[in-house]
Amino acid sequence: MASTSTTQTNTSVVFPAGEDTLAIPAGTTSVTGNGDANDTAILQGDHGWFTITKNSDGSISVTDWHMSTLIGTHMSGVATLDFGDGYAYNVATGTFSQIPTASTTSTSSSGTTSGTTTGTTSGTSTGGTTSTSGSTASSGATSPTAITFAPGNDTLAIPTGTTSVTGNGDANDTAILQGDHGWFTITKNSDGSISVTDWHM
Repeated sequence: MASTSTTQTNTSVVFPAGEDTLAIPAGTTSVTGNGDANDTAILQGDHGWFTITKNSDGSISVTDWHMSTLIGTHMSGVATLDFGDGYAYNVATGTFSQIPTASTTSTSSSGTTSGTTTGTTSGTSTGGTTSTSGSTASSGATSPTAITFAPGNDTLAIPTGTTSVTGNGDANDTAILQGDHGWFTITKNSDGSISVTDWHM
């Protein structure tokens, strides 16, 4: 799984050359991407906490009205916003969609069951702010314990209760966790894997 890094000067965040995924810290006032179709800004919190205003020059202004982590933050050259609840915002189209979730498995005394979680959410920007509508449907295991990245899928939202995550092993694999980075302890194992604990929730 790929790690994210930030280049921060005061309150401005700039995507390093060749970096497609960047976590945006609280208090940031401007974000500048590389302008390619893969540039993704990862925001802290649920997508419903944010208002997104599309500016005349194609940039956006983002405000977190729930936790005030971002207030009128100007973003340019960014193609996608990813949120902690597994939703993404397409800057070009002004719509939300649910990030694809890989197959999950859970075990019980009667054996192992498998299932997938799918769903779509759509939204439109109206009057400068973004509202969402849609529905999410799920089938299969209700308490997933193992998550596996689907072939070719580089970004995956990790649901609560997951006990293991297996990526494809390439440099773009990104696991999206719910919550602030300070809530987690991350231990590097001898085999190169990591163990992650959310001590806050």
